[in-house]
Parts: sequence; structure tokens; C-alpha cells
Amino acid sequence: MNVTGFVLAGGQSRRFGEDKALYEVEGAPLIQRPIDCLLTCCSSVLVIAKAPDDYRSLGVPVVTDAHSQQMPHVGVLTGLEATETTWSVFLACDMPSMTVDAIEMLWAARDSGGARAPQAVVPVTDHGPQPLAAFYSTDARSALRQAIREEWSMKGWLSELRVRTVRFEDETPFRNVNRKEDLPASNA
Repeated sequence: MNVTGFVLAGGQSRRFGEDKALYEVEGAPLIQRPIDCLLTCCSSVLVIAKAPDDYRSLGVPVVTDAHSQQMPHVGVLTGLEATETTWSVFLACDMPSMTVDAIEMLWAARDSGGARAPQAVVPVTDHGPQPLAAFYSTDARSALRQAIREEWSMKGWLSELRVRTVRFEDETPFRNVNRKEDLPASNA
């Protein structure tokens, strides 16, 4: 896929108690799993972080979060401003079970049906939309700039885009780690 993959590592990890992206899980930082997943299917992979020096040892380029606000979609805008591809996929750093199959299903959906091309392709599970495991087009930048300027929620921003949703019955790829109890049993 001619797609840029971004892993978002700008969160504060308040519920986790320390930087969860760098927390070691089975001998590697938690962030390594989404990086490895994206490396298998994207033309380039980058990490977006507010403290880029913390992530330079991961072996992929790191982009400094370009905006000071602490909102997840700030990282999405940073990526869309840095990318050279029309489409980018974004994964939260705490999604250790993401699969290439799930990413490929989302990628394929951007061309399926509908007269107007989507600006985002977002998975939906029983827990609702999963906007931090989604594809975004560079066409979404202006709406995103407005959303950040006006401090809209992620849900509010998505309502301003042409979004194509993809229903997933299996939530496993989209489960994230908010607390240490959410880690795989061998690390909890």
C-alpha cells in the first residue's frame, strides 16, 4: 500500500501510571507491536510524539507533535501535515493486537461504494467507532485544523468529515491498554 503509517505516542498515560508506549511487554516496548504491524503493510512508518527523544531508539522516524493541545486528533493533524501520501493510517501506541488483516480491510473499504470519496475510513465495533485505528486522507486537514482551533472532540471532528465505516465483529485488534491490568496475562 502506498500509505504512511503513524503510531500515536502523545498521550499522558494517566491511568497507566507511566509511559505505556515504552512499557516493556514480552521483551519489547508496547509501541513496538503497532510499529511492526504497520511496517508489514505501509510504505513508511513514523511515530508521532510530544517528547520525540524518548522514541528515537525504536528504529523508525519520529515526528514531533506540531500542536500544543493535548487531544488525540492533534497527532492525526501532525501526521497529515507531515505525510507525502494521500492516505495515512493511524494507530494508537497501545493497540498491541492490531492485525494486518484489519488494516487491509479498512484500506479496501475506502474504494467501496459511494459517489464521493471518503475523507476517513473508521472501524466500528460493539464499543463504537475506533478513530485511533483508522485511515485519514489529506483532504481532512482543513476540518481537523478547525476542530483543534475550536477544541472539538474527536467525535465532533469526525461528524464534519465524509466517513466510511467498517463494521468489525471481533474487537480484539482494537483493544487498547489503558491500565496495567489490560496487558497480556504474562505482563499484568
